[in-house]
Amino acid sequence: MRKVFSFMLGIALACVLTSAALAQYQPTTEKGKEQLKEDYLFQCNYEPTFEKAKAEIGYARQAAERIAKLEGAPDLKAQLAALDELEKKINASTETEELAEELYLAVRAAKREIVMRNPLINFNEILLIDNPYPHGVKGDATDEWGHEARHRNGFMATDGGKLI
Repeated sequence: MRKVFSFMLGIALACVLTSAALAQYQPTTEKGKEQLKEDYLFQCNYEPTFEKAKAEIGYARQAAERIAKLEGAPDLKAQLAALDELEKKINASTETEELAEELYLAVRAAKREIVMRNPLINFNEILLIDNPYPHGVKGDATDEWGHEARHRNGFMATDGGKLI
């Protein structure tokens, strides 16, 4: 009886804690929702299309496959069903700018829900550092487009980073 009680208590706690953990990944303010929307649109060059939405559906399914192989993997049937419905809607619709944006953002939200259910995401805070773009020396090998990843080489780092 004690083992059954312990097992049931563990299940109940897992359900409560999982729900709370998942809720923290959802933007709760209008500003947060707008920032997420802006980031999604930036990632598609502010040109959401049905084609890009379908590509994101594929990426979301790939992520779900990888997550399903992990120990403690969640049940993603509901999220995959939502992707299926979005795909059907895309295939049955005539593309307009407004509808493409609406469905692209819906696909990204569904993908985010899948990715955030990864059991390896077991933290509640992250530390972000905003580093300025690196600057090369005019005329030498470092004089190239200043991609942020270039600072990882060390010799291209620029002063002025800050915690966000």
